[in-house]
Amino acid sequence: MVQINIVSLQKNSHIMLYCQQCGHQNNDDARFCSRCGSSFVAANQQRQIQEQPENPFAYKPPQTQHQMPPTYLWQSIVVTLLCCLPLGVIAIIFASQVESRYNIGDIEGAQTSSNRARNLCIWSLVAGLVGGILYFILIFVVEIGGAFLGI
Repeated sequence: MVQINIVSLQKNSHIMLYCQQCGHQNNDDARFCSRCGSSFVAANQQRQIQEQPENPFAYKPPQTQHQMPPTYLWQSIVVTLLCCLPLGVIAIIFASQVESRYNIGDIEGAQTSSNRARNLCIWSLVAGLVGGILYFILIFVVEIGGAFLGI
């Protein structure tokens, strides 16, 4: 397909198209040059796209200078697998909300979800460490008690 640049001039509120292939003057609703047959369809479509009003309901990314808060998603997954399953799952839920809230412009909600995910990651890590330490203490006490009793 031949790419055509179109030159247009406005004459009495009527746009005239000039074909870049041959320079012939054509009406603004022409699809092809009346002299050489070159296509104006792509140019007319481009002009219609530019003339369409902006959709007020279309998604618009946030126009703020705020950076997206950290999601803590990978940290949530790690503590879920290694430390404390219940708190880790809740941390994953909050971590997954950060980006979607930021994208709809809810900066405060994104920051809140980020803070909750971080806190739950910390609590999950602490619970996992405390549980692990208590487990090893319990095992040690049972071994020592079993040795004294001759079991």
